[in-house]
Amino acid sequence: MSLYYDLRVIYKEYNQAVKMAKAGTIEALAYDVITGVIECIIPFGISFIVTYWNAYSRTKDKKMSLIEALKAGSIVFGTSLFEHVFISELARTELFRDILDTPLKSRIAFSTVSFGIHATKDIYKLCRKKISVSQFYLNSSKYIGSVVGSLALGAAGAKIGASIGSKCGVIGSVIGGFAGGVGGGIGVSTINKLFIEDDRTVFMRLFNAYIPLLAYEYLFSEEEMNSLMEKLDKKANKDMKTMIINYLSSKNQDKTIRSFLEPICDEIAASRPKLELKMA
Repeated sequence: MSLYYDLRVIYKEYNQAVKMAKAGTIEALAYDVITGVIECIIPFGISFIVTYWNAYSRTKDKKMSLIEALKAGSIVFGTSLFEHVFISELARTELFRDILDTPLKSRIAFSTVSFGIHATKDIYKLCRKKISVSQFYLNSSKYIGSVVGSLALGAAGAKIGASIGSKCGVIGSVIGGFAGGVGGGIGVSTINKLFIEDDRTVFMRLFNAYIPLLAYEYLFSEEEMNSLMEKLDKKANKDMKTMIINYLSSKNQDKTIRSFLEPICDEIAASRPKLELKMA
């Protein structure tokens, strides 16, 4: 009875393993989702903390900062999870198993697929004029630099690790891949910034130039100028992102910036004390 039970358990576990090894099955998808959730918790946490700190430092509003952090973390988590499941399922197909017969080919192919997933969002934004061509180049080149760095240092780390011990090759590959990915992305971004400015930098230069111009037009006092800066500081990050998108897609960018700043200036001017003239 015991032997029969053990064989039945082994057969059941074998069938589950076979199903998880095939693409498109419920077992395989469930396994990929579970492992993906575990893997994507870390980027979610990092994005959440960084976004919350930046938002709170700017606005001092805990509730709004929490909402922004949850949104940013959710976007990163969702994108990473989709990428993990998609690539894992792709790796199980017979076509990829036949073509990608070496670890290096596999890493190059999956890095290419990963880049395609990330680039799709920027291509959509570029077509909708939500980002400029320069911004698309900056985003794409940063990711390509990260992938190339990850592949190069990952391979180097694997060789160094293997020379130390048979089990150290994987560890060396992971450490090298992570270091190369981060270093490659930072390196390419640093070089690009020497020659090309991103959309936000170009926008903020023009936006900041309009602040003293409108202050002169409205004849703001020092106190009113401070009030204007306080109101701008309290503007949500979402409002500024929308403003940049409108600026990029607008045919009259000066008018777009004015339409954003003038209502705030009108509000400050309207709060000035009224001069009442009484007839004797």
